[in-house]
Amino acid sequence: MRVVIVGPGALGSFLAGFLSKNAQVILLDKDARRAERISKSGISCEGVSGKWSAKISATAHPSEIGSADLIIICTKAYDTKEAVLRAKPLVAKDTVILTLQNGLGNVDIISEVLGGADILAGVTHHGVTLLGEGSIVHAGSGETVIGSIDGEIPVAVRQIREVFNKSNIETRVSRDIKSIIW
Repeated sequence: MRVVIVGPGALGSFLAGFLSKNAQVILLDKDARRAERISKSGISCEGVSGKWSAKISATAHPSEIGSADLIIICTKAYDTKEAVLRAKPLVAKDTVILTLQNGLGNVDIISEVLGGADILAGVTHHGVTLLGEGSIVHAGSGETVIGSIDGEIPVAVRQIREVFNKSNIETRVSRDIKSIIW
């Protein structure tokens, strides 16, 4: 699975590091210099998941990536529209977009920009703090829950759950993700 994570903050860096065990992961950043430094240094983590590091590709140029199977939006809610516009060239016919952002209305913004794309929402209970570029503390483990706003569970949702679980991100699928987000 080819995964693009938009936003190299605490959660984006955490997901990139963990998912890189079982997927091809690329971080999409809005800052070219920061992306270059992350590509050079990778992600380092300490905390409840131990002390580890992962080599991660990062770029600020979507044209360097190509299409993605999964795009995970990990920006602050107020940056959602800009992040999705930046990632739009990566969306192919079968691309799934997953928002793991705090706040409400993110799915609506993503839908507004991408139209009929497959959009999932989710929440995670991992506690992660960004110490600096590509450096995080994993302060607490918890469950991640994903689902489709319409309550359907397409094959892609189960595949994403499997990649997350294989990467030690405990994940389940919910038919009522709206209530969980609330």
